[in-house]
Amino acid sequence: MKIDTFRLAFSSATAALGLWIVCTAVVVAIPGPVITVIGYMFHLNLSGLDWHPSIGGFLIGLAAWMFLAGAFSSLLGFCYNFLERKK
Repeated sequence: MKIDTFRLAFSSATAALGLWIVCTAVVVAIPGPVITVIGYMFHLNLSGLDWHPSIGGFLIGLAAWMFLAGAFSSLLGFCYNFLERKK
């Protein structure tokens, strides 16, 4: 079975868009607990940090994550199709 790499990349970028919006909304709604949880996940003391998300940071992060998700998925699809031809 051949994978359409463009559709895979587009789907992954769209999923990243949704996740980025949800995660940003959670950070804006409850920044204190989010910082605490991230600190526990990475074994860091982030209690002194104070996040103030901006529209510019939101858009840059959105574009970066969409690009990375799409690029990685495209590479994954390419590798899968390449290995599938070798069978």
